[in-house]
Amino acid sequence: MRTILRIAAVSVFAAIILPPAAAQEAAPQAIPSAAAATTVAPGITLDSFDRVEDQGRIRGDAVTVDLTAAIETEYLSAGSVAAVSPIPEQVAGHEDVVLAFNADFFDIKDTGGALGTAIADGELLKSATTGTSTTVAFDADGRGSIETIGFTGTAATGAGTLDLHGLNVTGLPADAIGLYNADWGTASRARVADGVSDLREVTIVAGVVSATTDAPVAGAIPEGAVTLVGREAGAEALAALAIGDRVTVDYAPVVDGEVPKTAVAGDQLLIEDGAIVHNDDPARHPRTAVGFSEDGLTMYAVTYDGRQAFSGGYTLDEVAEELLAMGAHSALNLDGGGSSTLLARAPGTDDLVTVNDPSDGTERAVANGLALTVPDGDGEPAGFAVAPQAPFDPGAIQGAQYDRVFPGLTRPIWWAAHDAAYGPADATPNWTARPARSGSVDDDAVFHAGWAPGKVTVIALSGDVGGATELTVLGSLREVTPSQASLSLPGRDAVATFQLIGADNRGATAPIDPADIALEYDTGLLSVEPDGLGGHTVAAKAASGSGTVELTVVELTVDGHAATLDVTIG
Repeated sequence: MRTILRIAAVSVFAAIILPPAAAQEAAPQAIPSAAAATTVAPGITLDSFDRVEDQGRIRGDAVTVDLTAAIETEYLSAGSVAAVSPIPEQVAGHEDVVLAFNADFFDIKDTGGALGTAIADGELLKSATTGTSTTVAFDADGRGSIETIGFTGTAATGAGTLDLHGLNVTGLPADAIGLYNADWGTASRARVADGVSDLREVTIVAGVVSATTDAPVAGAIPEGAVTLVGREAGAEALAALAIGDRVTVDYAPVVDGEVPKTAVAGDQLLIEDGAIVHNDDPARHPRTAVGFSEDGLTMYAVTYDGRQAFSGGYTLDEVAEELLAMGAHSALNLDGGGSSTLLARAPGTDDLVTVNDPSDGTERAVANGLALTVPDGDGEPAGFAVAPQAPFDPGAIQGAQYDRVFPGLTRPIWWAAHDAAYGPADATPNWTARPARSGSVDDDAVFHAGWAPGKVTVIALSGDVGGATELTVLGSLREVTPSQASLSLPGRDAVATFQLIGADNRGATAPIDPADIALEYDTGLLSVEPDGLGGHTVAAKAASGSGTVELTVVELTVDGHAATLDVTIG
């Protein structure tokens, strides 16, 4: 069975419930076709799209979550407040995660800590650097809301009561005192007041001052201990404390009602009481945002790719319009740009895959995120996830569609059996295609297109368990073109990739599978091998010459149509 590494951008997984076999034969028109929406788990659907709008191309992912289903929300982090790691690493310590995305803006140039409030399992991990923050919050019953959360805290000493600015904040304003505990991590607390020389840190264990210093240093704060860090007037107040003095520290989040079970902060409010909150920023960027229905029982999470040729990104108002159309009554913008990351479980597997295309080229290390978990399934086959095999690289080839195939050519099919929870199951399908004149599927799950153009449904069946995807057989192949006009390899063992794109008489395009391509090239200079994802990998065997450029031409032939790809080594 062939595999994929990422969910395809447009032709995403789709598993459907098929009617009984007898009904299939009697009424084939009742068989649903594959949709662009993927069921990630019961109650969680993902819709990935690539479209052209007035402002240009946009690629995005939209998730709808039924919070009344058996779904739990979990706070993600790099292990401490003042630390960062990519979302794929943050989910590593969590079980049964089926969806995850980045959350708060963070102190990217210094401590790495999230800027806003964070609550996990009902416990305040940190408060907002600015005092209050707007958050994506979930109560103990799983109901979601956009909620403002503040902070209150004091340190009572023998000389009086000191007001605390916040807990584990990444920055202290002038004259303030901050509270830090083991959740902070190992970063020096001096970094929360960079450039300030008048500092004081007091360590308190079991209500008694155990240490005091005017030079805070890096290192973990022991479990059960806290430190107070003050600057200017705050440092002066803390300097009055001596080892052995008793100090009583009290703090709590300020909320309207019960403290949320889970909360992460964002920045700009996008929708309030069912109306868009206008933002003046006209810039288009990659985005991550979350909204909720009026009753808080449905969550909408979106990411939009940006800063790339195939997707320019969205303005804040455009994100708000999308969420409002989905059904959001309230919504909040989370950290975007290179931070935007969305992971989803591939149906029928335990694998979390990145479904958006991060603008940094890979998942950025961030401060925190949110994960959704579901109970394990029973492992009994309930359906098949079926899709054309495709890489996830939406910017590589404009217009290439892996759900298209030319007459007489082939398209490998990805499939996985899943249980009722869309987790892994053990079953092997038999294959059929309808209408039969448009093609057939062999035992290796490769679709062979017939000569009748049009839609064709590829069906996987095992007993009463089924799944399907829809392909389009295009018109006869007219021409082929490599995805790049040329490749430049710097020297021996350097590699690059390419694909071959075909077009029919109407200009409709589709990638040609390597199995349908005959290659001719100088094997002394190059190796050219299928990459397993619909393209080829070219590797240089020769080293570069002294100031010389070695050139070879790769001959590509498909169904009598030829193209050339120039490859330069050195």
